[in-house]
Amino acid sequence: MFLEVRDLRKSFLDGEKVLKVLRGVNLQLDYGESIAIMGPSGSGKTTLLMSIAGIMEFDDGNVLLEGLDISLLTFSQKARLRLEKMGIVFQFHYLLNDLNVLDNVVLPKIALGCSRREAYNEASYLLNAVGLYSKAHLFPSNLSGGEKQKVALCRALINAPKLLLADEPTGNLDKNNARVVLDLMMRLVDELKTSLLLVTHDRDVARVCGKILVLNDGMLRMSDV
Repeated sequence: MFLEVRDLRKSFLDGEKVLKVLRGVNLQLDYGESIAIMGPSGSGKTTLLMSIAGIMEFDDGNVLLEGLDISLLTFSQKARLRLEKMGIVFQFHYLLNDLNVLDNVVLPKIALGCSRREAYNEASYLLNAVGLYSKAHLFPSNLSGGEKQKVALCRALINAPKLLLADEPTGNLDKNNARVVLDLMMRLVDELKTSLLLVTHDRDVARVCGKILVLNDGMLRMSDV
């Protein structure tokens, strides 16, 4: 199994009250598989995704990526693991406004130690795939919301990650742009043979995945739709 989440637990303090957000989450994701995770606002979907990414510390349980328990890694080792094997797309694009489109996309590739020539070639290929090659030298402020999210998608996929974590990737877009970005994401994921965990509140978005799970009351269950 590519990714295994075992009995994952995470709580937060709200004043003197303990909020148990994840109450023993179990999840398996195979190579090339896509799973959508739905649930009401505040149910812990983002917490689960960030715990899997090694960005957020969890209280108990295990996250195994190809048998490697990420909880045993140091901060720098987790960062390296994300660069090598993960891509993350958030609801907000988080592009760097002082860099143009091309330079935003190449950042993870260069951070991995690749040559600038290789990085720019790969970034150009991805930007062409999403129809933005002609805007490679523009700055984020010159792009529409949908275009910014396409650039964020290219940045997440430039290292050909084995795992893509997508947290409401179309949540800030209108319906038409959301469909375009979603279709592009699924096409590139299929092309790269990437496993996908997609968090969304939109059932139409969730249906692009092979399986839909619902996170509620700190637990995951199969969707009945």
